[in-house]
Amino acid sequence: MNRFRHGLAVGQVNLDGEGFQDSVSINSSWQHVGGNGWYQSLSAAYTLISYDTNTGATNSLRDVNQLLFTAGLTKIAGQRTHSLNLYHADEDPENPTLGSHNGRRFTGFAHNLLYRLNAQHAPFLRASIQDVEHDSKHPVFFDTVRSDDNKSLTAGWFWQAKRGLTITAEASYTDNKSDIQLFDYSRFRYQAGFRYQF
Repeated sequence: MNRFRHGLAVGQVNLDGEGFQDSVSINSSWQHVGGNGWYQSLSAAYTLISYDTNTGATNSLRDVNQLLFTAGLTKIAGQRTHSLNLYHADEDPENPTLGSHNGRRFTGFAHNLLYRLNAQHAPFLRASIQDVEHDSKHPVFFDTVRSDDNKSLTAGWFWQAKRGLTITAEASYTDNKSDIQLFDYSRFRYQAGFRYQF
């Protein structure tokens, strides 16, 4: 059996209570239901990502258009669901002249484990690794085309509040290593959201 889904997503990221990033995305996915709890999937998403310019007009040089492709394999065994995903994305800057160094390509691999406590609640864990290659030399570090290695671990919870409405809360830790030391970082992130299907 094959399933097709199409969606629209709107997102906003705030840092220290201030606007930082907005995004709008359209996406489509295909899923094949196999035997013994096996599922295969393919998906594509096109996202417009823009940065807040209240702290400086040049923030708009970071605006990009992202095209993301994902291939997935899922196994459902009782209350546990294991998912493996391989993904690749191209991010092209909206200003290819002054913002060319913000264009990048990244490839990653993620493993998800979800445990269904009951029909309404499901905690989950996710681990991922990602390789990021930027398109051109950094404007400050002239001789370097930035390259990053990123590792992330996330714990979260899905709550099926009512039919069609899912509320999500999660906390994640990310460690990023870059060939430009200034961009090395580790951080905790907390977020909540909801999804409504109709």
